[in-house]
Amino acid sequence: MGDETGEASRFLGAAEVDSPLDLRSAWYDGIEPMQWLAQPWIARGEIHNIIADSGVGKSLLALDIAIGLATGGDILGGHAKASAPVRVAYVDRDSGVGQTKRRILSLLRGRFLGEPPDSIWTNLFVYSDTSMMLHGHGYGPLQRMITDVSPAVVFFDALRALHDMNEDSSRDMANIYRGVLRP
Repeated sequence: MGDETGEASRFLGAAEVDSPLDLRSAWYDGIEPMQWLAQPWIARGEIHNIIADSGVGKSLLALDIAIGLATGGDILGGHAKASAPVRVAYVDRDSGVGQTKRRILSLLRGRFLGEPPDSIWTNLFVYSDTSMMLHGHGYGPLQRMITDVSPAVVFFDALRALHDMNEDSSRDMANIYRGVLRP
């Protein structure tokens, strides 16, 4: 049969081949269950993206999810419910301060009859400034915010407005995600 690993490695141009997943161990020993913030939509420690054309409501959807998570309430019109109120950071570089405030207040008025729960004031942190720019590997302001606020979730609206890297480069995007996930 020959040295198939070596052949595959040479064919793929890889210096070395990773070991395959040990599915037998996973089958018998199990795997760590997902930690859901809002089952089955938002999992702790995972990367989630909302991708669609401009102007279809991605920002409103993200803000509604953020409010649901911050208050421990419904998400996606009741299709999911937050497991508990959590701290949420929302970094807005797409809409501007005034538009973001209007959207949040409108969503709060639509959700709650009267005063929103106190958890919204203590769990939702909205940033709308240029200090959160992700220049190359310079994540200082973002890392300080994550350390200070300790959010369970961070929303970036829009990711393209927060960096000057090539979004068509998987290496550049992996560097952004690594920088964000390792504060």
